[in-house]
Amino acid sequence: MKRFLSIFIVFVLIFSFASCRKAEDKNSDFTTTTVAPPVIKEQSHHKDFTDKNGRIVYVVDVVLPEVSEYADNAVKDYVNKVSLEIFEDACEKAESNVENAAVSMDSLDTEKPWVNEIKFETTYSDGRFTCFLIKDAFSFSDGKGEPAYITKCFDLKKGEPCTAKAFAIDEFSRDDYEAMLVDSLIKPMAMQNFYPNNPEALSEKNLEAFSRCFTLENFYLTESGMAFYFDKTEIDPELTGVYVCEFEWANLSSVFFSPADIQAIDY
Repeated sequence: MKRFLSIFIVFVLIFSFASCRKAEDKNSDFTTTTVAPPVIKEQSHHKDFTDKNGRIVYVVDVVLPEVSEYADNAVKDYVNKVSLEIFEDACEKAESNVENAAVSMDSLDTEKPWVNEIKFETTYSDGRFTCFLIKDAFSFSDGKGEPAYITKCFDLKKGEPCTAKAFAIDEFSRDDYEAMLVDSLIKPMAMQNFYPNNPEALSEKNLEAFSRCFTLENFYLTESGMAFYFDKTEIDPELTGVYVCEFEWANLSSVFFSPADIQAIDY
């Protein structure tokens, strides 16, 4: 009888230990899906372009994001490659405009070269999504233009770029989805920024113009929601700069998942 009890007690202990390890393993599986956000540093690049007389006529000066640490090296290399391509594209544009820049400097009787200055800010970053807002400004002589916006948003788990449609709650065709966004996003964007004191000015024609400008590519994530933007000249040729409208996740809950929602669903 004592031998039986001893065996029984050992069996219970082994079973209990196995159950605990199973629970720990389950919990371990859950926690390992939480990937640390990438460590992002600045990478600076500068290049001067000269005319046939050796005069500097075009300058490319950029500060772009560089992922220095991330769990997946392939994803890290991919993001850095996309970032570097922005500098390479700017240099290619400069190379093709050396003669134009030289002629412009001569006509204005100035030694100030054309300058393409590109900077970035990280608008959102977690273990799944990282989003950069790139501000691309151009200046010549004493004139400096408003920066154009470029956004680079990455789904780090998939190792690919993404647009706002990656956060869509339902699967819609592009046209259907953007049509649905008119009431939830485009009208509020127009009212808040262009017609805040004159709601009656938002005619069907104005609304159509906003709808044409709105795309799911021109967006970026923020810590509290999502922002959309487009060039103001697309609405009014006399306006300059970029039109931006930010939305809190609470106001997007019927249209988009938040990054936290997607992580919970996928993992």
